[in-house]
Amino acid sequence: FMGAYEVTQAEFQRVMETNPSGITDSDRLPVQNISWEQAVAFCRKLSEVPEEKSSGRVYRLPPEAEWEFACRAGSTTPTSVGAEITSSQANFDGNYPYGTDTTGTFI
Repeated sequence: FMGAYEVTQAEFQRVMETNPSGITDSDRLPVQNISWEQAVAFCRKLSEVPEEKSSGRVYRLPPEAEWEFACRAGSTTPTSVGAEITSSQANFDGNYPYGTDTTGTFI
């Protein structure tokens, strides 16, 4: 299983006892400004929370292949939106679309 939502600042604070986020208007906002090492430590420590441990849940970051599979949302095309992708569909330099000659802007 993969989480459907971002880890909130409140969740991160509860497990790690710190909140590195720069924008702290609401503890319901996603945690930000964490490194890969901090994310791994969060998963490890969350797995050790008694309620999680007793139910057998172990948390980890997905490897690239699992992340890619999840992002595709079951599609069989080169991208989750089809055989072509432009900068109107994703945030990238529109001078380099995929599967089409239709250029766009850098968003």
